[in-house]
Parts: sequence; C-alpha cells; structure tokens
Amino acid sequence: VSDSALDAIVGQLQSPLGEVATHTTQALLALCKYGGARGGSAARTTIGKRIILALTSSWNTTITSSSSSEEPISNHHYSTVTVRYASLLVSILTTSSGTVGADDEEDLLQVAIQQSSLDLLLLDVVSSDDPLLQMSILDQIERFATKGLAKMGALRREWLTSSKVVRPLLRLAGGGDGDDDDDGQVEGAGGSMDDDGGDSAMDSAMPHPILGGSALRILSSICKIIPTHDPITTPSSWSSSSSSSAAERVLLTGFHRALRTFARYANGEVERIALVDAISSFASVSEYALTSVLEEEEEEKRMGFGEEEEGVVLRERWLDIGSMPQSKLKALVLCSIARVMDPSSLEEADSNGEEGDGRQRYYVPSSKTSLQLFQCFGHVNTNGNTSPEQLLLNFSKSPFVEVRLGAYELMRAFVSKVKTGATILLSQEGFLEF
Repeated sequence: VSDSALDAIVGQLQSPLGEVATHTTQALLALCKYGGARGGSAARTTIGKRIILALTSSWNTTITSSSSSEEPISNHHYSTVTVRYASLLVSILTTSSGTVGADDEEDLLQVAIQQSSLDLLLLDVVSSDDPLLQMSILDQIERFATKGLAKMGALRREWLTSSKVVRPLLRLAGGGDGDDDDDGQVEGAGGSMDDDGGDSAMDSAMPHPILGGSALRILSSICKIIPTHDPITTPSSWSSSSSSSAAERVLLTGFHRALRTFARYANGEVERIALVDAISSFASVSEYALTSVLEEEEEEKRMGFGEEEEGVVLRERWLDIGSMPQSKLKALVLCSIARVMDPSSLEEADSNGEEGDGRQRYYVPSSKTSLQLFQCFGHVNTNGNTSPEQLLLNFSKSPFVEVRLGAYELMRAFVSKVKTGATILLSQEGFLEF
C-alpha cells in the first residue's frame, strides 16, 4: 500500500457517513494485523507505523481546521472525527498485544510517542469544553489502560503513569495536581500546552460533576499497573528523585487525595460503585497503601490533609455495607474485600486466557494485614457490637443470592490468606453447623 493510498484511506475517517468510517477503521486494523503476513511481524509493525504516521497527520490537520477562520468544521463533526481517531489509535496500539507480541507493541508505541500521537489523545481532555467529547476520550484512555494487561509493555506503563496523563485525571477526580513537579506538557497542532491550563472546571477542588467518576475509574486502573516490587509503594521512597518514582508519587499521593474528595460527594449508586473500586484498587498497591486506609486517622497528618477534608474516613466509605440499600452493592463490597486479600482472581481475569510475562501484578497482603482488614470490616458495620465472623455468617444466610455469593468469596479469601482464618470462623457459634 503506497503512502498516498494510505493517506486517502485514513482520510475516510472524516466521512459524514458513519458506515464509511466504520469500514475504514476495520480495513486499517486488518492491514495492521494481516498486511504484512508474508513478511512476518516486522512487516506488520512497519505498516502499523505508517498508519500511525498518516493518522497523526490527518488528526493534526483536523485540529487546525477546527480553529481555522476560513473554513472551520462544525463542533459536532470535530467531536465525531476526534473520537474515531482516538479509537483507532488505541486499537492499533493494543491489538498487537494479542497478535504480534509485546515487542511489536513497544515499537508502535515508540512511534506514537515520537509523533506526539498520544498527546493528541490527551489534548481534548485538557482543553475541550465539550464534556461528551471528553467522556468519549476518557473511555479510550481507559481501554488503553486495561486492554492486553497481561502483556503490557514498559512504554505503555510509563506513559500511563506519567504526570501528563495523571494530573488532568486527578483534577477531574478532585485530587488536585498531586505535587509541584512541572513535567506534564501536552503538545498538539496548536503548540505546547502545560496541563495546568485546562478547563476551569478542572481547577476546582471538587470532582467534575460529569467526568469525575470516569477519571477516578481510570486512575484505579492505572494504580493496578504499578509494579508491586517498586519502592514507591513504601513510605521511605516517597521522596525518591527518579523520574518513574516521582511520577508514581504524583499518582499515589494525588489519588489518595482524590479518593477523600470524591468520597465527600459520592452519593449516587454509580459514584459509590466507582468509589468502592477505586479505594480497593489503591489498597491493592502495597502493604503501606492498605494500612494507610485501615489506619487513616494516623495517616492524615503525614499525608498533609487539611481541616476541610476531615471527617471523611475511606475505610468507612469502602467497607460500610449498611448504607447500601441494594443487595448487588453489598456483594460488590464483599467481593472487593476478598480480592484485596487474595488478588489471584484478578490475575486470571487480566490474563484473559493469554500467557503473561510471569510478573506478579498485584500485591498480596500479609496474614496480619488481611486479619486487620477483616476486623475493620466488622467494626465499620457493627461498631464493635458484633464480631466480623458473625457478620459474615449472617450475610452467608442472606435471602439474596448475590450477597450469599459475595460472603462465600470473602470466606474463601479469608481462610486461604489468614493463617488462623479457618480456626476463627469455626470458633464462631453456628458456623460449623452452617
């Protein structure tokens, strides 16, 4: 396929006909996957690189046209075309995880980074005043953070944890900037733009009313790709000067702050689901992160939270089942506790049947910390009046099947990860008969 033919094909993404754009996307992905079948993975990577170059050029032209005074395109068409570009770019960069291998993904990502293609993905999140467009772009970033997780390469992990990605998400989720580093610049057709200069709604201390939940969900996904052995997950390394550690420090400190802020406003069912997932994701990063949630009062001064953030206790917003009217939400909390104790089910879900790289992707808490989590679960829901094992037994007898299944999952995790778990449960009156 010649470069001119490739440019013409990519140009069809701007078609006003949705069917044409859909077929164009399918054709370009097929070229990435099969276009170099005779030449092996090297030829497939080459055609993928050329498509990224053509896509980036066309995308930049569209951005320039949107601000042109001569023949500006409509906002609706601009939004539609932008989402098509973003979706195709993410598909190209992640499809290789399941077809031509992680090494080829790294090659394609290197081209996308060199051409600032991924910066174009962030441009509308930072500067657009169209929340629907921002929501669509956030969906694509979430795809990029979650697809092909078992074979995610170092470059993708580095880009996702960089300040240029994390800081806009933190602002949307209500977590501020994380810290005062100044390395997050987003470049596009209109030049460079510091990510501090976005929409005024992003500068607020509150979560964005429309985008806050999506941003928090993406931050949760990004937390899951931090290597479990990385020293940033321990207190002594929060002053590390390495670039990767600094970026992850921005993520973890800002994410913790965003959780506290978001918890103050998460009243709806959707917001509460996002919050439970986010807190459990943060707690799954390291022993220190989990302990900071369970012993939050002692951590407040060290984390630097002000008086305006007092009264928000994350463990209560995470573990409190009594405030959840629906049985499915109760089951969600029970399963989230079980998965923090025993993340093996998450490893299996992430692999999706693919052979991974052998790296442990999730922190496994110690027996002592798992027991502390179980005791906190009981204290939050009964104020110390009922033992957590009695509470779990009550949930296992619930008339709602989803609550019973959640209780069984927590039982399994507790027994397998706490050395005295079986003894504790069986010592509860009525448990042996059950």
